[in-house]
Amino acid sequence: MTEERFLDSLGEQAEREMAEISAAAGAEVRRIREEAQREARRRSSERIGFARREAQRVRSRIVNTARLEGRKTVLTALHKVVDGTVEKLIEASRRLRDRDDYGTIFQCLLDECLLNDGDRLICSRADSGLARSLIARRGPVLEVEVHDEGGTGLIVISSDGTFIQRNTFKERIRRARNAITERVAARILPGEERL
Repeated sequence: MTEERFLDSLGEQAEREMAEISAAAGAEVRRIREEAQREARRRSSERIGFARREAQRVRSRIVNTARLEGRKTVLTALHKVVDGTVEKLIEASRRLRDRDDYGTIFQCLLDECLLNDGDRLICSRADSGLARSLIARRGPVLEVEVHDEGGTGLIVISSDGTFIQRNTFKERIRRARNAITERVAARILPGEERL
């Protein structure tokens, strides 16, 4: 081999090796690029998934807050309606005394009470004469006390003070408040929202 051929052969071998190295480097660059792209897509997907989950949490929190505020508004309105209804009933009960049959109504209130000698019966000044006349016909000796609240009905306190019966229309309305609330709620709240 001549020196020229030897150098050409070395040059060809160097070119082949450079081509192989270049091809291997190109393949490595493509592999690294593909791996980087896959990693970027994976990270992007993770970030998008995290952002979606966070957005869903925020959305759920906002929706729940809005639902609670809506329910609070409805319940506030419900209680205002109930309070107004109760006040109207109490006001109407004050006018019962103007009815022709009020004596019969008061007699029924008195009949519902457990009365014993020595008990105290408390009623409004307007009802005291009626109470004394009805008690005189009944039998037990009761002390009639007058209060000036102006309500209708009566209160009986046992002689030893341990038992109190409040048989007033105001007290009856107060006890009926839950039933009133349920009836009003049935009209303004959907079935699954009722109290």
